[in-house]
Parts: sequence; structure tokens; C-alpha cells
Amino acid sequence: MREFVYIAPSFTREESINAILSIRLTTGGHCFSVRRDKEVLMLFAKDVVSSSDEEQMEHLYKSLEQHNLRSLSFSSVNIFHANGYKMLIPQSEVKAGREKIWLKTLGEPLSGDDIVSSLVEPCDALLFSSQPSCFYELKSMGELGSIQNIAASFITNSILSVPSKHRGHWIFVEYSRGVVDIVVTKGQKLLFYNCYNAKQSEEVLFYVLQVMKLHGLDNKPNAVFSGETMCGDDMIYATLRRYIPSFVLAANVMLKEICSDSNIEAMSKFVHML
Repeated sequence: MREFVYIAPSFTREESINAILSIRLTTGGHCFSVRRDKEVLMLFAKDVVSSSDEEQMEHLYKSLEQHNLRSLSFSSVNIFHANGYKMLIPQSEVKAGREKIWLKTLGEPLSGDDIVSSLVEPCDALLFSSQPSCFYELKSMGELGSIQNIAASFITNSILSVPSKHRGHWIFVEYSRGVVDIVVTKGQKLLFYNCYNAKQSEEVLFYVLQVMKLHGLDNKPNAVFSGETMCGDDMIYATLRRYIPSFVLAANVMLKEICSDSNIEAMSKFVHML
């Protein structure tokens, strides 16, 4: 089990009222950050397997209590969560009232879950996903500013991270225990997005290779990985790198700009949250 903590020397818990708490939840663990303006005051991550949304919340509360955050009040609480019940639908289809036809292909969400949507501006589409009702319990810690599936920020940040003058193909892969999201762009134009159920590194590799083949990408594409680098003892990122050496960790590029502690570069879970 991996646990990581970074606390800035300037962080005092009394200042939480002016800070934002951002939380990321997956079935494979959780992480959260506390930031004030542009300053990151605290980062935390923990790998712990959960079988339900309620169990995820129990593990999260234990971590918050461990660091004396559970009883604090923040100016805003943002929640980013991962699951496989999601679909990216063009705004033109939504405006025409056809989103229910698309969503039928996903089947029914878990009982009690809400269906919500997030605007993904760079590709003029809406990401529809299921949202567990138990997340609303976090409103006791501050105003719920945002609750969204991590795929929305993954797609947005992937597109915008491509240099504006670059016209080549890019493939972006994000893994959250049990689900792999894949984006393909040509420059900053989205060509493809889909998610797949995958619990082993070989399954992730299979889907990535199939998507590359679909778009005629060679074995050295511009390739970026983010999310959880392993599932138990199964090394997801290492397997991708073995067969597609051009893959790089998004965290190595982005997180080192947040603070100087080099250990934080390994925490790729944060790359689409802050």
C-alpha cells in the first residue's frame, strides 16, 4: 500500500476557511489537495481498494481525520471521481434531445446514482456520468463547488496540453483501477475518446494498441500516461513503456511546477485534479 503526504511549511489548519479542498476518489484509492489561491498547502494520496462508493468514503474520512481535516470548514470542496458509467456526447446531439438514445447503450446506472453532465469545452461536447449520492455528505466540510467524473478534466487537459502549433497525432491514456480512458487528438482536435474495463496491464496494453491501430499511429507516437501507474502488483505504466517506449508520465511534466519536493513527481493521480 502506498501513502504519500506533502505539507507546505506555511500551512496552518486555521486558514482552511480560505482554502479549497479537492478530492479524487477511485476504487483503487484516494487523494486530496488543499490549496489557497495558487499555493498548494497539502497533498495526500493513499492506495486502498474499495468495493463500493460507501467504502470509498469511509477510507477517505479516515485519511481526513488522520490529518485533522475532517472537522474543518473549507471555502469550497471539489470532488473528482472515476467510474466506467460515462459517455461523451456532442452538444449538437444534446441540443437535439438525443442524449437518452446514446445513454441507452450504457445500460442502467447503479441504484440511487444521479446522471449528471459536465461541459468539455475544447471538443464542444458533454460528458454524462453517474454520480453517487453519498458524495453529498462532504457538504459538511464546505460548499460543494464541483462534483465531476475525472474523465471531463482528463479530456480537457489532454487537448489543451498539446502545443498550439503542433499538428501531429497524440494519444493520452488515464488509468483508474478497473477503467482505462483513451483520447486521441490531431493537434488540439479531438479524434477519439472511449473508456474500457481493464484490470490487468495486458488488457490496458491491448486496448491502447487497438486504438493506435485504428488511427494508424506508429510505435513511437506522442503518448502521455496519467492516473494510477499500477494495479496491485501489476505495473500498468511499465507495461505500456515496454511496448510503446514513447510514453511519458504527465506528472513528470506538470507536478514539478507545483512544488519543489521531487517525490511529488511520482504522484500522477493529481495531474488532472489541480
